[in-house]
Amino acid sequence: MRLQLWTLLVLAGLGACGPAAPKRPNLLLILVDDLRWDAMSCAGNTALNTPGFDRLAREGVRFSQAFVTTSLCCPSRASIFSGLDPEAHGVQDISAELADSVAIFPDRLRSAGYETAHIGKWHLNRYANRDPAFERWVSFVTWVPYQNPELVVENSLMKFEGHLTDVLTDLAVHFVQQEHERPFFLVLSHMAPHMPFNPQERFVGSFDQTPIALAGNVGPPDESKPPWLQCRQASADWSELARKYYEMVAGVDESVSKVLAALEQQGVLDDTLIILMSDNGLHLGEHGLGDKRSAYEESIRIPLLVRYPPWFSAGQVVDGSIALNTDIAASFLEAAGLESPGVNLRALADGRASRDYFRYRYWQSPSDDPVAHCTPSLRALRTRRWKLIESVDGEGAPFEEVYDLSTDPLELSNLSGSAQLGASTADSLRALLGRRN
Repeated sequence: MRLQLWTLLVLAGLGACGPAAPKRPNLLLILVDDLRWDAMSCAGNTALNTPGFDRLAREGVRFSQAFVTTSLCCPSRASIFSGLDPEAHGVQDISAELADSVAIFPDRLRSAGYETAHIGKWHLNRYANRDPAFERWVSFVTWVPYQNPELVVENSLMKFEGHLTDVLTDLAVHFVQQEHERPFFLVLSHMAPHMPFNPQERFVGSFDQTPIALAGNVGPPDESKPPWLQCRQASADWSELARKYYEMVAGVDESVSKVLAALEQQGVLDDTLIILMSDNGLHLGEHGLGDKRSAYEESIRIPLLVRYPPWFSAGQVVDGSIALNTDIAASFLEAAGLESPGVNLRALADGRASRDYFRYRYWQSPSDDPVAHCTPSLRALRTRRWKLIESVDGEGAPFEEVYDLSTDPLELSNLSGSAQLGASTADSLRALLGRRN
């Protein structure tokens, strides 16, 4: 179905119901799938030019130390929308369903009078992928073809022409351009740059002549790494794969520019709290890995950009405290004037809150997918300086990794058991992580 017809069917009359509410900011979450923390020029990537991302960073704040508590789509998204760790919300793999009893913050926003809309990937596997927290709904189950996708619009399947990134962007722009008598909360959830790397035609070949400098940890791991990594070893031309990945990223960055322009044209840009983030990172050959599903930086670290002038000074970089995907719910609720027990990004940025470490979990999936099959359950502690990872070896015995990120940001030298680490430091890290059950 053409975009114009969808607009007539779904968006007609938006804002025509409900009494006028006190002035509150609009809220926008741009959620990107598998976007690495360093896949933007504002984070120092010289191969990319990302004016959309860069504008958010230039006019807002970039949290340079942002992470997820589980680097996998469904558990991470459950944490984003609930504000809870996976142990609390119960979603531990990509096929799990978020229980009806777990509250998500869009419910509270809708109850408080916000006009709520979701456009894009959902992947929380409940309510047949139509969550009642949202008045307006466009989504798909977990994956659709990038070209000419079939999407769930309200309660019906509709076929759209064009590339998925463009379709979702156009729908979001049309939503922004409507008249709204109530403040809105919009989720724009891109599937890009998730594999398969199938960009818009206009971006194909954009990086063919771009030199790609591979990181020093791209390639097979040494013997200090856990044996299960051998099962995960991927073979690829990593430079070429990075170019294809960047073609996908360029489409998402263009989308961000279009949505910002629409907000500006409507005169509501400065009245909108915008958060851009990813559900997890992605390996592009580091430690010989593709996919995510590890506790290494490329997997757990994410981009986090926020624009809202009443809260953040332009061009601010927050690098003295750790931000998490569990902070998103509290941040939106704070902006809406609703109480939340969690840590919010405003408090992290202005120093009223601080986080020195967090715990990471990954649960081995029963899936027959080779990556899932090869990856055991993982527990990790990430502080500002140290990382402790606990997994198992080939015989099922505990295997420990410890990295000093201040001197070894690429996580090449496992210090577990070495005199360089020191017993007191190791014991302190193990105590923070907690003993194995």
